[in-house]
Amino acid sequence: MLGMIAQLMSIIENYCSFYHMYTDPNVYSYMWSIHPSIRDDRIYAHILMQMDERLAQLPWARTNRSLVNKTIGARSDLRRDFHAYPEWISGCLYEELEKYVDPDWFASTEIFDGNCIRQLSREIKSVCKGSFRPYDRWVRLAAFRMFAERCAVLGKRIEMEAEGCNECPDHSCMKPQDARSWLWKIREAA
Repeated sequence: MLGMIAQLMSIIENYCSFYHMYTDPNVYSYMWSIHPSIRDDRIYAHILMQMDERLAQLPWARTNRSLVNKTIGARSDLRRDFHAYPEWISGCLYEELEKYVDPDWFASTEIFDGNCIRQLSREIKSVCKGSFRPYDRWVRLAAFRMFAERCAVLGKRIEMEAEGCNECPDHSCMKPQDARSWLWKIREAA
């Protein structure tokens, strides 16, 4: 789910049924079965060659060159970056997304630091160049809130549980850097 494709998929889902091939258990279990040292573009090249050699000759969006053999159909007038996410997020989409990235709402979850989110929002509005990471995080926060609100409409709630922590019910022993040991669960609302 790189390059903010998750957010795009959630928008498309509002208008039609959508299936992403990487969500199929056969695909991701196959990919995870391959050693990481070869889990790269060679896999795509191999699959394309098996499907139809002509597909492997199409230019790849990242390089405008084919993965295998001679490139057919490359165009020199295309931008390397096929999107303008930072400009869109800090520009025309900012106000709409800002409604969802409310620092007070996030602070009320007791999961997020509202001050950090407030600072991130200021950075997003003022800068539209440089690292893509802050834009990605900001949009993921908006998507998280939309998800939480959708769960609430469906009578569900999102909870966090610390894995293997039975000593303190409020999980105060957990440090922020231990976040990867938290389990997210969706339960019926009480």
